[in-house]
Amino acid sequence: MASKTPKILLIATSPMGISFLSTRLRQWACDISFASSRQEARSFVNDQQFDLVLSEFRLWGDTSTSFSGMLIGTNATLIYSYSVEHGCWWLPAVSHGRSCWGSAAMQPSEFIGFLDGILKEIKSSQAASPVETRAPSFTTMAK
Repeated sequence: MASKTPKILLIATSPMGISFLSTRLRQWACDISFASSRQEARSFVNDQQFDLVLSEFRLWGDTSTSFSGMLIGTNATLIYSYSVEHGCWWLPAVSHGRSCWGSAAMQPSEFIGFLDGILKEIKSSQAASPVETRAPSFTTMAK
């Protein structure tokens, strides 16, 4: 049985901000798309289905809920990165097409474990429907 190739959208204003993620995702043999603006990101989401969307929160600001709304009802998971003085926190917004605003934020070390878990789930899921596909939940990962 062939494994599914995870389809990922990375959204950042600068390639420097996503270089570590790009390297990690390439190790998992992901199909990666990049967007550097709101318009480009919306275009990608309108034209393609993604398993995982990782975006800088500051790019969206007060429009972050309208962007996350574009992924409600799909099979996508959306996580925003929120820059802090030394690194970033990861804020879950959509999990498998369902809003999960208010879930616990993840520190970088927690996020890497979550990322590896969700990529493993995606690769093993084949072409499962949104109800059948389940990656690690945000609430259990952020304990």
